[in-house]
Amino acid sequence: MAGVLALWLIVHGLFWGRLIYHDAWIYNFPEMFGISKGMACAGLPEWLGKIDSGTPVSIYTTSDTITNPLRLALLFFMSCLKPSVEAAVYLQKAHIFILYL
Repeated sequence: MAGVLALWLIVHGLFWGRLIYHDAWIYNFPEMFGISKGMACAGLPEWLGKIDSGTPVSIYTTSDTITNPLRLALLFFMSCLKPSVEAAVYLQKAHIFILYL
């Protein structure tokens, strides 16, 4: 098991700079980035106003993509850190790797 984990880490380390945008979008990056910006390091916002003329965040809370404890930790981290879009994509990439692990 340790050998497989080591190989997995080496492969992802070597290709860290290569971003497959589909991987970010399949995990709802635009919504997650918008929610993290609306959180303001305080809690989940009630309304996500920048995508599709706005939707209530409660719609996303019924999905595994936002209620996962690791995703909530990422959202709070991003809301306090206020990363650029590019940095946020890479934070989400690291998050996806952690979930896969």
